Amino acid sequence: MNINIENLRLNMKLIDDKNRTERALFTLCIDFVKIKGFRVMTGSYANPYGDKLWIAVPAYREKTGKFHNMFFCENKDFWKQIEKKIWKEFYKLRGDEKKNEEQDFEKINF
Repeated sequence: MNINIENLRLNMKLIDDKNRTERALFTLCIDFVKIKGFRVMTGSYANPYGDKLWIAVPAYREKTGKFHNMFFCENKDFWKQIEKKIWKEFYKLRGDEKKNEEQDFEKINF
């Protein structure tokens, strides 16, 4: 089955609470599959746009406090396309037109 990036849809909600580490929650919809639990989080390192934000995939925490990811994209090129679409949608919702411009993701180390 081939998945086209154009068929990928995001349902994103921004979070304005400065006391939380999440900046947005979103659901990723690819064709007939819907995956909930993605988050844009504050972090220590800069994203391709220079903000200290990162994309957290759905995960669960065990009793010891260790997190385990429940989503993994084996095709790294496709994941980069997904990330690009996520950041574009995030900055579009935030109203940051400058950061919503086309970025050269090939020159950026993730």
